Amino acid sequence: MMHRSLMRSNPARHRWLAVTGAPRSGTSYFGEILALDRRVNSLIEPFNPDAGIPAVTERYMYGSDPAAMPAPDREILDRLFRYEFTLKTVHGKRDKLPETIFKTLFFGGNQLALMKARLNARAEYSLIKDPIAVFLSEALYRMREMDIFFLVRHPVSFVGSLKRLGWNFTVAPLTGKKDLCAAFLPELMDADPASLSWAEHAAYIWLAIGRQMEHLLAQGIPAIPVFHEQISTDPVAHYERIYRHLGLDWTPRTRNHVIATSTASGKAGARTGVVHDFFRDSSSIFQHSIAQLDAGEAATVAQVTAPLLERWYTGAGTAELSETGRLLHMRNC
Repeated sequence: MMHRSLMRSNPARHRWLAVTGAPRSGTSYFGEILALDRRVNSLIEPFNPDAGIPAVTERYMYGSDPAAMPAPDREILDRLFRYEFTLKTVHGKRDKLPETIFKTLFFGGNQLALMKARLNARAEYSLIKDPIAVFLSEALYRMREMDIFFLVRHPVSFVGSLKRLGWNFTVAPLTGKKDLCAAFLPELMDADPASLSWAEHAAYIWLAIGRQMEHLLAQGIPAIPVFHEQISTDPVAHYERIYRHLGLDWTPRTRNHVIATSTASGKAGARTGVVHDFFRDSSSIFQHSIAQLDAGEAATVAQVTAPLLERWYTGAGTAELSETGRLLHMRNC
């Protein structure tokens, strides 16, 4: 009842958007740019078990047919579309004492965004920004047709970014779901995840996510693939195209923000210890990221991801798209 008393938005009448794909593929920046139009409500990582809806306790929930999903999982999706949910409070390492107290007593950043979404009477769009919702994207689309932006980053660059941050992703949440594993990682059906190197874990996660994108398109779901390296070559032109496609207001303020955050800094590397640094030269990120890996790690990633890497890109050491990749990029937009 509290949710309803605070509601000024009407999510039932919104145009719904989803921004997903592999982590570290630019989903946060992409969502931030779309949300510069104040008619866009941002729902930030509701399916992240560390920061999302409290009832979400597992990483990478999976479902393709909403009618076949377990009742509790289906209820989570139903409540999402009604804005009848809360998000966990997350304390950051950089939080000062006043921030910690405020978040504890009231709400954290993502919950604050949700509160603003409920109160935004001007809203006409609801945006789910969540890479961890990637294996729910088909179910979400079948419940409520939406624009799905599926961000793709070159696998060697993706793994290099993880190494920079010291993140050790494990494929266990995927292999632990037999139906998901059979659909997207059949080569690991009988494998012991403990036998894999850290680079193999990350590479197999990228491969499974990429296969999910191809699956969506094969099912006739008009997902919009957005290749990170391609959009980084001319962010202004790409984001203006996306804004026009969605009917958002492309203003000088928006254009200048894209320039300032993606091309004007002259640096490719993020500040030390920073997960998201939006003031970078996006066109140089690829070379900076692949340089994080040694030759053996890069070769491992290229070997694991070859089924898609060799179809979408012209090589393991280049961001240049193949003909297939170029045809996929911004398809349906």
